[in-house]
Amino acid sequence: MKKGSETAVTKRKAPAFSLPASSGEKVSLADYKGRKVVIYFYPQDNTPTCTQQSCDFRDYNGKFAELGVEVIGISLSTENST
Repeated sequence: MKKGSETAVTKRKAPAFSLPASSGEKVSLADYKGRKVVIYFYPQDNTPTCTQQSCDFRDYNGKFAELGVEVIGISLSTENST
């Protein structure tokens, strides 16, 4: 996907989910009920695009926090990937 061609979906209700986190614990969308959340998806860990995307969210994490927004990244990789 070319830079700038991504589309953002805002103010849409996400379906309920429960997935393993990198820590091995289960994370559910219900854990964030009543909070603002940004969910981003990436296909695989440790690829150039995914690494850059994750780093961008990390770099702006303070700004998201100032706005009271939690950031959740979801990939097809297993919780054991590095």
